[in-house]
Amino acid sequence: MQKVDVPVVPRETCITTLRGTSLGLNFELHESLICAGGEAGKDTCIVDRGSPLVCTIPGSKDRYYQAGIFAWGIGCNNPAAYISVSYM
Repeated sequence: MQKVDVPVVPRETCITTLRGTSLGLNFELHESLICAGGEAGKDTCIVDRGSPLVCTIPGSKDRYYQAGIFAWGIGCNNPAAYISVSYM
């Protein structure tokens, strides 16, 4: 498994960005999904499905929690969708 640092993307920013893709202007992000990534050169690919999205526990430098599971993405340099572990 490899590691890449990707930012969690605010929901509205994610929706706006993804509406500019082949998903179209009517795209809505299901409440069970969170977005991360979208930076040039840092991306998840189809082979990464099921990979964890982990975040640092606030106040800790070396403790993490799993926030999501990679579900899908649209091309490169766009935010990818992760299933929110807390939604499950």
